[in-house]
Amino acid sequence: MKFLKGTILVVALLAINTVIAQDSKEKAEKKLGWMDADKNGSVSLEEMTAFYEGKKDKKGRPIKAKDIFIGSDHNNDKKITVDEFQKKINWKKVNKSKTKIKKPAKKGLKVKNKLPEGKDEKRLFWMDKDKNGSVSKAEMIEFFKGKKDKNGKPKNGEEFFIGSDANDDGKVTLDELKKGVNWKKVNANKKK
Repeated sequence: MKFLKGTILVVALLAINTVIAQDSKEKAEKKLGWMDADKNGSVSLEEMTAFYEGKKDKKGRPIKAKDIFIGSDHNNDKKITVDEFQKKINWKKVNKSKTKIKKPAKKGLKVKNKLPEGKDEKRLFWMDKDKNGSVSKAEMIEFFKGKKDKNGKPKNGEEFFIGSDANDDGKVTLDELKKGVNWKKVNANKKK
């Protein structure tokens, strides 16, 4: 009796798995049919990109067709078949493709917004939002907003600007940053 119950249970599970597999294959064939514009039995990156163009995910973000393609192309042959559509998207493969080491820039070409060497050069880089080579009063105030000194008091960007703008031309250059803040000038300005 136990043998008969066990056999019936195994047969039922196999039948359920077969139905699920058929359902999965039907869904994969349907998905392939929607995307396969040239009706060659597989989907290329271009076809997938065209299919997902303008579509959004559940959170309202644009769907990244390239990521889905990379994660679905399990055998790396640059096309997706029904069998590959039946498998889950390999997100580890997608993430790995994004973290590949990028080739260094060719000699003579400048890398835009590359972080410079040197303490003062870095400060200028972070303060100079419009990247014109100097820091305006507004840029310095914005840079120091929310920052505190050693004693926990808020830093005053306007004071730093006044003390750093040695020639009073309304901008702080790298040379002026290197000289440091003239606190005598700041204190004299407070007395005015």
